[in-house]
Amino acid sequence: MLDLTERLQAALEGQYTIEREVGHGGMAVVYRARDLRHDRVVALKLLQPEVSEALGAERFLREIRVAARLHHPHLLPLYDSGRAPAAGGEDAFLYYVTPFIEGGSLRERLDRDGRLPLSMALRLALQTALALDYAHRQGVIHRDIKPANILLEEDNAIVADFGVARAVSAAAEADITRTGTPIGTAAYMSPEQATGAPLDGRSDVYALGCVLYEMLAGRSPFADDSPIASLARRVTTPAPDLRSAGVALPPAVEQLVARALAREPDARFQTAGELAHAIVDAERGGVAASQPAVISGATRAAPRVASLAVLPFVNMSTDPENEFFSDGMTEELINALSRVEGLRVAARTSAFAFKGRDTDVREIGQRLNVGAVLEGSVRRAGNRLRVSAQLIDAADGYHLWSETYDRQLADVFEVQDELSRSIVRTLRPKLIGSSAEPLVVPATTNLEAYTLYLQGRYFWNTRLVEGYRKAIELFERAVAADPSYPLPYTGIADCFTILSFDYYGVFPAHEGMPKAKAAALRALELDASLAEAHSSLGMVSMLYDWDWPLAEREFRRSLELNPDYVQPRLWYSMLLTVLRRPDEAMEVLRRATEVEPLSLIVHQMVARVLLYAGRYEEALDRNRRLLEMDPSFHPGYDTLVRALLALGRLDEAEAAAREGVTRSRGWSLLLSALGNVLARRGKREEAYAVLAELEEQSRQRFVPPYHFATVRFGFRDEEETLGLMEQGLKDRNGTMAWIGVEPENDWLVDKPRYRRLLREMRLP
Repeated sequence: MLDLTERLQAALEGQYTIEREVGHGGMAVVYRARDLRHDRVVALKLLQPEVSEALGAERFLREIRVAARLHHPHLLPLYDSGRAPAAGGEDAFLYYVTPFIEGGSLRERLDRDGRLPLSMALRLALQTALALDYAHRQGVIHRDIKPANILLEEDNAIVADFGVARAVSAAAEADITRTGTPIGTAAYMSPEQATGAPLDGRSDVYALGCVLYEMLAGRSPFADDSPIASLARRVTTPAPDLRSAGVALPPAVEQLVARALAREPDARFQTAGELAHAIVDAERGGVAASQPAVISGATRAAPRVASLAVLPFVNMSTDPENEFFSDGMTEELINALSRVEGLRVAARTSAFAFKGRDTDVREIGQRLNVGAVLEGSVRRAGNRLRVSAQLIDAADGYHLWSETYDRQLADVFEVQDELSRSIVRTLRPKLIGSSAEPLVVPATTNLEAYTLYLQGRYFWNTRLVEGYRKAIELFERAVAADPSYPLPYTGIADCFTILSFDYYGVFPAHEGMPKAKAAALRALELDASLAEAHSSLGMVSMLYDWDWPLAEREFRRSLELNPDYVQPRLWYSMLLTVLRRPDEAMEVLRRATEVEPLSLIVHQMVARVLLYAGRYEEALDRNRRLLEMDPSFHPGYDTLVRALLALGRLDEAEAAAREGVTRSRGWSLLLSALGNVLARRGKREEAYAVLAELEEQSRQRFVPPYHFATVRFGFRDEEETLGLMEQGLKDRNGTMAWIGVEPENDWLVDKPRYRRLLREMRLP
């Protein structure tokens, strides 16, 4: 007779290959497996037979859907779930699939190391609290927070089994019991969960308090021999304080743990967000400068850092125009360090959010989720260059390393390489081992070309139309200075692509896209291993050639070369959405949200994927939080209006569109969105006035035909709308790529002309 693993493999043949069992418990058996469709390693979790029997397949699949709705950097995403038929008439297998985290669980770390350093314990607790706060705001309680359900990815917390514990707890109605206890884990269960009372998010706060206590004390606050005794104690007696475990900690930490473990829910932190704020406040008060000192005596543990933020270097030159050079130096260091295996580096947008701000380094560490921060300054005077840098532990503010370099300007690449290698040696020597290969390999030896390229990227990063135009001029001058320098070609390609994409609509696609493609291809001729060049070609292939397979190959190749390069992640997620593969799109974006936690455009892309996947309420919630971060972020109003329209909330959509038009000073994209809403609301005269305003704008500058079509959508004028879309096909307008998934087009789905458009564009 086949054993359980063999039976499961037979049931999932062609979908997953099971490699080995990696764990088992009362709820599930966990396997390391390979997802054959996507060629990736996954964790495949098979529910135990008694759990499956009590749940039933329909209830399991219904309840576990909540996990698929949750997307947060510190939550383990759900890849798949299902009911696999078993051979020989046996009961079906209920299973779910998640990423496989190589770092193991907090349970394994505690079993190996005992109590953790205070800075690490608080960081893991903070990340878990933030994940819980997000989930609670989505209406989901975990119910089984414990060290085994907190995975460690480079010493960062990833909460597992969200939604799964909810599904299993639903089976309590069928009286699944294990040694006579309620569903959950006795050592971390809140008093109200132990007694079967109704639960809310405060129950998870209590469980996290138990986990934090164990990280600091080396044992659970209720470490009795039996689950029944443990449950009885937490219901009848207060939780022990940390001093009783022989650990001396700052008072603020003792107080927050005691409050999280209060027996009565009303006496605890009322939300996981409150607990997160308390942890940050404790750290700001100097908590992280201490390590848990065992009363019998112990030494401070050395910081364990594998993540870094490079803050914008300060321009100390007398000429303020040298700002581009200090910014460029910063960006070059970010790019070089991000290629070091095992080192996670916050991307440019998030790091530059702190430019010119006097923010405590510990707050930066928390907001960017990094263990160290590099800050410095650049002074450029004639041909002389002075670079000062210091590396700081983000947990406690202590300096780890500092250095000053006085060199000739021509030695700039050597300085960058020395800086990079010193940082890596300080953070984790084994990252580079004994290799003498440079981390910074200059793509040009021509200092003039390099300086012009840095200036071009400086203007590119303004994200303004005039900035893009100025950047093209500088990139072209860099190419003239060194025709064999590939990076300026990628800059030219990216600028022309953005300016020709009719979302922005600076000039027609046929004017700019061929120039973008030629520049991207030239960059690849010069260096086929350049991630930026593959990304640039992927953008043109998607937005102009509509060659979906080539675009996907180029984006994937770019990410193979540089997994932390955010630009191809954003565009690849849009390509996957266009091809109706939203789950894959969300997974691509997951890494982007980790690398760029403060990037507005990253968060908007998440909202767009949710919108095109038909998850309108989630898209709306994400977009509203985005605009709370920065109400002046104009593209956010486009996604907001689309989500409100999809939900039929026309009055709110009109208000949002009007605010967007005002804030953007009449951007034609948002003006067309307003016209659409007005037409949908029956305000025809006002909608025609919007069309007249777009016509007036088109006399001054290029206005994409798709913006006129957007207003016509609101009138439900089939002939005019389809005519404009056919013109968009002829003109190769980039936004045509989305016609198959745009919610506004649902009323056209049965129209032969519309379906012919989809076929001509080879869209699903």
